[in-house]
Amino acid sequence: MNNYEVTKENTITAITNNLKKEVKDLIIKTFAEQYGSENVAFVRTGNTTKVNEIGVRVGIINENNETYEIVFTINPTLRNYKNKKTTKKEMKAFNFEQTKKDYENYVTEQEEKIKEKERLKKEKIERDKEMRRKLKEEANKKKED
Repeated sequence: MNNYEVTKENTITAITNNLKKEVKDLIIKTFAEQYGSENVAFVRTGNTTKVNEIGVRVGIINENNETYEIVFTINPTLRNYKNKKTTKKEMKAFNFEQTKKDYENYVTEQEEKIKEKERLKKEKIERDKEMRRKLKEEANKKKED
């Protein structure tokens, strides 16, 4: 991580514009090394609101004599570095550590939900097995009578 000093000549706009270009170039270079430069480019996506993103073609799927491209898009976004307020809304500075923790908490919650769902499924299977066992016993008793 680098530190940048804002000066009269090196404005925040100049710094962030240079960083955006640097990060985008790094992303393109990294993916081009992995997937080939012919498979990495800026693309224009979106239906009504068009957005410029980095497109990475990572593979081809063949299905029923049809081929489909597998493409990921990446949209590097510079986050607010300080609190901002407009007449309509207030935007807080991006807090990397907090958002990292938020993501970790989200992943943990999702894992817990999956485990709970699996536990409930197992319990239902056991209840169903028990119910079938009881029904089978009752059916056998009726046959005996």
